[in-house]
Amino acid sequence: MTCEEFELSLTSGEALTGEALKHQQSCESCKAFAGELQGLLSDAALPAMSSAEQAKLSGLADAVLRQYRADQPRRSGFRQMASLALAAGGGALVTSAVFKLAPQHAQPQAAVTEAPDQVTFADNTFDVAPTADEGSDDESLEVSWPSPTEGDVP
Repeated sequence: MTCEEFELSLTSGEALTGEALKHQQSCESCKAFAGELQGLLSDAALPAMSSAEQAKLSGLADAVLRQYRADQPRRSGFRQMASLALAAGGGALVTSAVFKLAPQHAQPQAAVTEAPDQVTFADNTFDVAPTADEGSDDESLEVSWPSPTEGDVP
């Protein structure tokens, strides 16, 4: 095993193999590297907590939750409903303003002309029958539904 492989296995955080341990015992530079790394890790470690610190940490979650609940305003049902109604009214106001300010397009008007009395088609002339609006005197068309008799009514 080379010194670079030993340093890599030591800094990877995995357990050292038997081959790495033999190399560390036989190589002075790897012994020194392992000692420096151990010193660096011990310097970076936090000191042990005192009993007072442990007591404060154990009650911290409850204290934070109590403070949060105390800071939150008490909202009544009426205030919640009033705020919802105000939001709905504001939304309706904005929507109506958008539709009112939208440009209005003029609807095209169809040109109405009177129907001709005669139609010419392929060199033949036909008389056009009068429409119901003109009120033909020759024929009268009346449509009515049959009324129920006494036996049909439940």
